[in-house]
Amino acid sequence: MRPAITWVIVGAVAVIVVFASLDALLSARDEPTPSAVTATAVTTTRTEPDRRTTQEIERTGNSWARLFGAGRTCNEFMVQPACEQVACERVSGELIENCTRVSSKVQRSFAAAEAQDVVIRGTWAAARFSNGETVLFREVGISGSWAIVGVGAGRKFFE
Repeated sequence: MRPAITWVIVGAVAVIVVFASLDALLSARDEPTPSAVTATAVTTTRTEPDRRTTQEIERTGNSWARLFGAGRTCNEFMVQPACEQVACERVSGELIENCTRVSSKVQRSFAAAEAQDVVIRGTWAAARFSNGETVLFREVGISGSWAIVGVGAGRKFFE
């Protein structure tokens, strides 16, 4: 009888060891890696953006403004929905109801305009240009680049 109890105890200890090992392995996966900690730190500091981020938004905005002011209604600095809103027309050619096109006068005013004030809130930003117009940006992709998502939008960022 004694050998049977010994085997039961040995088996129980073995099962406990196996479960403890599995728990240790699975717990190790849950701990953040150094890159995850860095990414978290970058995200949390985004509430108080660094000068580099502000400059990137200004550069993107100024490059976009030159193209937009020269007549390129949709360009590489804009996301598709922003292109559609500016033209009040879907890619399919369908007109967007209750949409007001950006006037050609406003569009031309961007030719010499520069981003002056930038406000960043998380993955959203707004820039006020020297022509008085406001443009809304969104951080896109894993590279952290910024794209225009709205022209004449983002005024509330400055309130």
